[in-house]
Amino acid sequence: MKFKISQQNKGSDSLVYGIDPTLYDDQQGVDVETNFEEDNIGRLWFAIQYNPEAERLAVTLIQMKNLPSRIRGINNGCDPYVRICLLPDEKRHLQSQFKKKNCNPKFDENFVFQVSLRNLKERSLKFTVFDVTRNKSHVVIGSVTYPLKMYESSSKVVLWRDLERDDLSHPGHELYVSLSYNGDLSRLTVGIYAGKNFKVDEMLTEEESHKTKMYAKVMLMQVNKVLKSKKSEMVKASNSPVFNEMFKMKLAPFNLNSVSLSITVYLQTSHSKGSPMYSVVIYLLSILYIYIYIYIYI
Repeated sequence: MKFKISQQNKGSDSLVYGIDPTLYDDQQGVDVETNFEEDNIGRLWFAIQYNPEAERLAVTLIQMKNLPSRIRGINNGCDPYVRICLLPDEKRHLQSQFKKKNCNPKFDENFVFQVSLRNLKERSLKFTVFDVTRNKSHVVIGSVTYPLKMYESSSKVVLWRDLERDDLSHPGHELYVSLSYNGDLSRLTVGIYAGKNFKVDEMLTEEESHKTKMYAKVMLMQVNKVLKSKKSEMVKASNSPVFNEMFKMKLAPFNLNSVSLSITVYLQTSHSKGSPMYSVVIYLLSILYIYIYIYIYI
């Protein structure tokens, strides 16, 4: 584990900082910037500072280098973005801007987390780096986890760390979806086919699993307003449910850039009408015809 650290005066109360390039330029030798190990999948620079009076953790995502290109022979075949969360709560996360065609992106983005001093040392800061592929699937490249018990002052520190691959023994939850749009008919067609690695057996007892159903709900959204909503038939709850349903929705071409598609999988037991399990939001932008599968992360 390698870090580059710089401290500022302890009297600062500011939560948003300018980035001093001298703090993370090549100060430790060529190996810091260019001499990466053969199996390296990227290096991430970030800065943190905690304000105990406001109980706020300020995080600056500075830059990344040496991200893998998904296209052999092309050194910019990566469209990355980063999700930042405070473990163990991965459901609440902040997200960076999307960088197009860049294996060495610079971000210089600031984020703030509210966390008490008492809980600070028990939390870990996690950066998860995604690549958005040509078919719009969001693939995890790797992640960086920084235990905040290692942060021992209220001064600002600038650090770097190499990305680590996700544990392949714990695959992500997947939902196979297709999208197509017919501009002549102003019609969006959404296909919900199957799920994978849903971990239903960890949520239910064997007796409950025989009585439990699940379904998928599709909502066409404009900001926070639901324009249209449709749901699938009930299927037996399982780790790999099969839906095989198509939904058609009227959508004018000029609305493509302003709407999103929310897909949620619900679990329905004898005690509840429907509890959301996993959810994903797709921003349609200017889709003409796309066939995709999406990883749903919880």
